[in-house]
Amino acid sequence: MERDLHLINRGLSFRTLYAGSARARQEEREWATAVTRAGAEVRTLDAPFERMVIVDRRIVFIGTHLADPDSKAAYVVTHPALAEYIAAEYEQKWAQARPWAGERCRQAPEMSDRARSILRALDGGKTIKQIAAHLDLSERTVGKEVSDLYEMTGTDSQFTLGAWYGRSEAGQ
Repeated sequence: MERDLHLINRGLSFRTLYAGSARARQEEREWATAVTRAGAEVRTLDAPFERMVIVDRRIVFIGTHLADPDSKAAYVVTHPALAEYIAAEYEQKWAQARPWAGERCRQAPEMSDRARSILRALDGGKTIKQIAAHLDLSERTVGKEVSDLYEMTGTDSQFTLGAWYGRSEAGQ
């Protein structure tokens, strides 16, 4: 946060896109509050998107995590047409995203009917095995859906997912 505030105070303008689940995490809320007060633009998007840094629509840094999940490296794109294409794709995601100044949002992210059914079943104390049998799905499919829900909501266990569901509009 200190580095970002220093850069903004030096005149750098930036905008950043976060996953919608960031609204539930205290550290990200504090960061968003501070940088938006300083002049940055922050938005959240519930749909998946690739993390990247775009500099003046001419240089793009994209993490190598898709090819190597343990990697902390990045690809650097400098080809003018490719950098412009990636920047245009980012603009589309930006247009779909919701402005965020750090407030906690209880609004539920967009999710499928099946995901909502799984959440209701988890909230009702059902196991993955029971949910799979009830929905006529494999346990693996339900497990994958639960993992996707963890990512979507910023949670990391069935308990915290259930707590999120109970506090969100999805559970109302």
